[in-house]
Amino acid sequence: MSTGSRTSTFGRSPLVALLAGLGSVAVAALILPAAGLVLALMLTLGGILVPALTRWAARSAGRRQAGARAALSGDLVEIAQGSAEIAVAGRAGEWIERGERSSARLAALQRRDALSGGLAVGLGTALAAGAVVAMVAVATPAVHGGALAGVLLAALALLALGAFEAVAPLGAAAASIDACASAAVRVESVLERESATPEPVAPRSLPPSGDLELRGVRFGYDAGGPWALDGADLRLRPGRAVALLGPSGCGKSTLAELAVRFLRPQRGAVLLGGTDLSKAAGDAVREAVRLSPQDAYLFTSTLRDNVAIGRADAADAEVAAALQAVGLGEWLAALPDGLATEVGEAGAKVSGGQRQRIAAARMFLADASFLVFDEPTAHLDPAGAADLLNRIVKLADDGPGVLVITHEMHDLSAFDEVIALESGRIVHREGHPGHS
Repeated sequence: MSTGSRTSTFGRSPLVALLAGLGSVAVAALILPAAGLVLALMLTLGGILVPALTRWAARSAGRRQAGARAALSGDLVEIAQGSAEIAVAGRAGEWIERGERSSARLAALQRRDALSGGLAVGLGTALAAGAVVAMVAVATPAVHGGALAGVLLAALALLALGAFEAVAPLGAAAASIDACASAAVRVESVLERESATPEPVAPRSLPPSGDLELRGVRFGYDAGGPWALDGADLRLRPGRAVALLGPSGCGKSTLAELAVRFLRPQRGAVLLGGTDLSKAAGDAVREAVRLSPQDAYLFTSTLRDNVAIGRADAADAEVAAALQAVGLGEWLAALPDGLATEVGEAGAKVSGGQRQRIAAARMFLADASFLVFDEPTAHLDPAGAADLLNRIVKLADDGPGVLVITHEMHDLSAFDEVIALESGRIVHREGHPGHS
């Protein structure tokens, strides 16, 4: 059951309990007025006292367990992500002991809180049994005196049990009130957060052709902080390959994210064919401009599925051709399962260099006007890096504009233009004879 349906069910519980309780009290009063009063008293206790105690127990448990659960989660994440470093340092035992201590603390709190919560729920059962005993005690003299038929004594006892069936869910509902309220606040805070790139109310269509251009772009991550990009001007034409060179932290990846409208400039504009990307729909922008990020993610799926992210309707032959184009043809041919080969969790079964080429293959498969590669040669040796760069440059021969972002000083003579970026500013441009 989803959170929404659970919340809806709990929201109906008080109303159901109220209607069922009133109906039961009315029937009991018709049979025997004193029985109606007893049942009303017991249902009131069951509908107010038990939920109040259950909510108090759940709230106290949540406060106590939150810190312990956060500590255990933090330990487990660090152990999982840093397992190689921990093993190499010979400190696996120390970290396992640390995780076991955190787990033991949480388990102790859970046992303690389960006891208090169980006592609160048990009180509801005790009240239900008490209601039956009280009803029988009130009705028995009437049966002995002949004022009430014996069969109605059994009816009153069963009526009390049935009435408490409607009250019983109130404890679980009360226990969930604070958790649901906290979850709702967190969800609402995310939904109400202003997007860094809000969608335009009336998006403009992007032209089928034209240049991708940054005009005087300024962008900073923190108000009052330094500009990540400070007055950047760049023009990428279809059919041309451009290299953007610069040290780590100079704004290269920021520029790449601006090109696909993951970010929006505070000053200046990013345009495609003269149309400001902030005026176009995000999906349309990313259909025209594709980005291969610096740390490309591989999904826990097959090689084919990971490459076909570049174009979902690609046939197996096209996927294989893209892998061949990035230099993985021989590797693919040697795989027993071919394109059905599983790459493992987050690509654990492939090397760093193969990961980079698989990410590049997605771009080779994409049908886009502009392709932006952010550090595509990371994890490759010099020879492999030069090979992949040459293959990427040749993509421009088929028509798209290609922008390669790198901090490594490779042989960039094959590019039509090399642009140097430093501290958010373009400081040098060098043109080469190229594709145009």
